[in-house]
Amino acid sequence: MLLFCGLLLWGDVLPGPVTVYRFAWAQTISLAVTLLLVFGVLRSKVVLTLFPGWLHNWRAARPALLFMLKESFPYALVVLLMSAYTRLDGVLLERLLPDGKVHADVYAGAYRLLDAANMLGFLFASLLLPMFARMLRSGEPVRPLVSLSFRLILVGSLTLSSTVFFARKELVELMMPARAIPYRWETLGILIWTFVPVSATYIFSTLLTSDKRLMQMNRFFLVGIALDVVLNLVLVPRFHAIGSAWATLGTQSFVALAMIGLCLKFYGFWPSFSGVLRVVVYVALLLGTEYWLFNGTPWVWWMQLGVALLASLALALLTGMIRKSDRMP
Repeated sequence: MLLFCGLLLWGDVLPGPVTVYRFAWAQTISLAVTLLLVFGVLRSKVVLTLFPGWLHNWRAARPALLFMLKESFPYALVVLLMSAYTRLDGVLLERLLPDGKVHADVYAGAYRLLDAANMLGFLFASLLLPMFARMLRSGEPVRPLVSLSFRLILVGSLTLSSTVFFARKELVELMMPARAIPYRWETLGILIWTFVPVSATYIFSTLLTSDKRLMQMNRFFLVGIALDVVLNLVLVPRFHAIGSAWATLGTQSFVALAMIGLCLKFYGFWPSFSGVLRVVVYVALLLGTEYWLFNGTPWVWWMQLGVALLASLALALLTGMIRKSDRMP
């Protein structure tokens, strides 16, 4: 994706500007190439065929197909429900206001950064899923891995969210200089904090998924959809895109707390007092340091941003959120 879009943007491989159709083709080609590469790797590991045996005798294979559908349905439902409560806000924003398209454009511009950040959490969860599954199957304790992954993704999500929040005006002016207005960067300043609960959800929902606790998760996802609709109905008519950003933050926070609650119930992951204190101290130091950097120094914003990222790493090491001895099992 990066390669093909990079060629479109800076490679001058095609005349004219980058249109949505060219972007769609770049995305389609990227996914097709990825699919072929994955298929090639899998064929070198296991026996695969493009035409499974049940195609020739589907009646005999009917019990097996029904079993596959039954087993895969909860996973499909998880994807559907998570997509619903994460994508509803933009649709509701456009439908609830007479000039909804204008406000939906503001929300979509802010969501662009959140969507890019979510890719990091998704990749992290993709790495954790087989590790959790292997450890649960072999009876190994998963708490050390949960603790390590939670600390790492919390540091990353808090750092990114707080840095974008304090540099929101400059980032919006950089991304869309012709349309940069306070309405846009204030929406971004609220919405970007959603990355913190979303990151926590990636960790704990991955653990629950690897242990096949899907129906319990789906109940809370359904509640999350209802909560998102209610919050948008209450907040959007008054606060417009900013209200939708608050609705997103509230819904994602509820879902994250629900996933943490399920893990506490099933696995007994009660945090220690020292662990909670470590997180509180890190958050306080991080926010205080970044507030001073962005409001109390005369540096240009990109220098403030770079120093903020370095300060976040230093504070994580200082408070023990990241340790030199940390290793993935």
